[in-house]
Amino acid sequence: MSETTGSEPRLVHFPVPFFASVMGLSGLTTALHAANWEAASLTALALTIAVFLALVATYALKALRHPQAVAAEWQHPVKLAFFPAFSISLLLIATALAPTLPEVASTVWLVGACGQGGLTLAVLSNWIGHRAFQTIHISPAWFIPAVGNVVAPIAGVGLGFPETSWVFFSAG
Repeated sequence: MSETTGSEPRLVHFPVPFFASVMGLSGLTTALHAANWEAASLTALALTIAVFLALVATYALKALRHPQAVAAEWQHPVKLAFFPAFSISLLLIATALAPTLPEVASTVWLVGACGQGGLTLAVLSNWIGHRAFQTIHISPAWFIPAVGNVVAPIAGVGLGFPETSWVFFSAG
């Protein structure tokens, strides 16, 4: 398919920062659960998971069809910081799942924790490696990888991973 037909122009520009929307939806889900609005909480959880799966499918399609566009995002000094939003989304979904499906939440948390650890190291390596960043490249988005490390213990301790949670918390 050419670059000028169908949905390809949109797909090539589909940004990794869209995963931040799942972070917000997960927070809403957790807040609704804390407010004891169980029906609304379960509805928000289903919506959060559906949005996450749609974003994963779309971004995976982008990675398959336009790997150069994904590589360009990875090389971008600001967009690079948004890659851990994927793993943070998993950690927050695990937090939202923990009260109702703790076994599923444990699996999701483990996948998210592995992803968070790897992405944090990869992003930090990029920042302190041989790439030259300028002052204008520094943005609040640079907090995202660190925030993910602080998010991990929220569900991790309750799911039975206290030592791993301490490692993430100390790194954050």
